[in-house]
Formats: sequence, structure tokens, C-alpha cells
Amino acid sequence: MSYRVTVVDDVVVLEVEGEWDYPIALAAQGEVGAIAREQGLVKILVDLSRCALLPSAADVYEFTKSHFAAFPHQARHAVVVSGEGLRDANVRFSETVAANFGVTLRLFAARDEAFDWLRQGPSS
Repeated sequence: MSYRVTVVDDVVVLEVEGEWDYPIALAAQGEVGAIAREQGLVKILVDLSRCALLPSAADVYEFTKSHFAAFPHQARHAVVVSGEGLRDANVRFSETVAANFGVTLRLFAARDEAFDWLRQGPSS
């Protein structure tokens, strides 16, 4: 798994490629969270559309739960996954876990839809 972090307007964008790797995902999460805090940004776009997602339900639970500590509490997370990923029950489970921990997270099939949703939310 490899990743790249950029800032587009007031959105921190994380682009991930390759096979899902939990330790690398945690490192990416920490980097994005640090940038969001340093720059006062609350809109996070995670593009997993080129990532082979194979997380277990336990990994989804632990990783999504960790968002609460990693990011500013008012952050909104738009996650782009491939059509196949949207049908995966473990991936869909991330929205439920996020809601249970007070994290605003929504899954999208297309990056432009994710940006539109983020733009509707509060500004940084």
C-alpha cells in the first residue's frame, strides 16, 4: 500500500493505492490528522478507489474508532471506494462505527460526489 497526501482548497486529500495494509493505514491517518490540526482543516477526503480493500470487520472497527483521536472532532470524512468496495459489508460497517463514535463519515462511489458533500459542510 502506498499513499499521497495533498491539500486541495480547504480539504485534506489522502490517495491510497495497492493492497490494504493496516500499519501503513495508521501511519497515513496520523499524517492526515496532523496536517488537519496544523492547518485548522476539518474536511477530509480519503480516496480508496485504487486500493484493494480486504479489511476484516475487526480492522474496520478499530481503524474507524481511531479517527476520533486522530482528527479534529468536527472533521467530516468523505471516503471514496470502488463500486465493489461499496458492496462489501465490512467497508459499509465503517459508517456505523463512525456514527457510534461521533465521527462524521460517509462513503461515496465517485470523488466529485465526495467533494460536493464536503463543500456542503462547515468551513474550516
